[in-house]
Amino acid sequence: MKILVIGGTGNFGRRIFQSLKNKNGNNQLVSLSRNPPKHKLNYVEYLIGDSNDEGLLNQLFEKYGFEIVIHIPNILLANVDALVSVCKKYHADQLIIVGSAAMFTKIDAPTKIIRQDKEEIIRDSGVNYTILRPNMVYGHKEDQNIYKLYKFINKYLLLIVPGSAEIKQSPTHIDDFVEALVFAISNPNVYKKSYNLVGPQPISLKEMAQILAKPKKIRVLEVPLGLSVFGLKVLRFLKVVNWHPEKLIRLNEEKVLETTSGALEELNYHPRIFEEGIKEYFN
Repeated sequence: MKILVIGGTGNFGRRIFQSLKNKNGNNQLVSLSRNPPKHKLNYVEYLIGDSNDEGLLNQLFEKYGFEIVIHIPNILLANVDALVSVCKKYHADQLIIVGSAAMFTKIDAPTKIIRQDKEEIIRDSGVNYTILRPNMVYGHKEDQNIYKLYKFINKYLLLIVPGSAEIKQSPTHIDDFVEALVFAISNPNVYKKSYNLVGPQPISLKEMAQILAKPKKIRVLEVPLGLSVFGLKVLRFLKVVNWHPEKLIRLNEEKVLETTSGALEELNYHPRIFEEGIKEYFN
């Protein structure tokens, strides 16, 4: 198969390519990204370019005749109109989108509406789409959430939380997610369907921290959410940090989701418990 992975130079892309190579070495694998890869895989062709440029997409589809398209980057920044247009024009067999469980946030976030609108464009396009939504991905040493938390906790034995440390999450291990994505390729059972792929156990930030610090004990410092948001706004104004206050509010939002019914069978999705998923951090 001829497979295009948009945003293929990051952690998701590298793992997807490795899994595809292990399962079927005869695939033609092409990565399209704005940035060159830090580490090249010799069986992948790396192209530099903007996937939101419909003219470029047309040129690439004309040249390669892609059958499968996997879109990894943040859907908020994606030109989904161009993406579905070229998939239809060149009769791609399947479009796989890495979405986000953030679209189910209960806070009044403008990004929620944008995510919903872009997914609706994909659903109404007529292409064989599969949308896969993880929740707080972890399991590699470049993730910006749990591995950073692991490093901080083991250095200071302290958990600082804006709001409550009892807020629960359903984090998704990156390898579980990637294996489900690869299983979805050319799988008619998952055409024109969307799935939430999350961890099997809701777990609080405090529980996560205790597991990450084992066998050491940690102290927990809860900072009132309102004060935390105000402090972040001040730091943004002073250009010390670039974090948007919405991220801080969402961090304090309970994100207990269930994996979509049917995913275990249709995607062969078998998520590991958190304590099992973070073992490689300690190595």
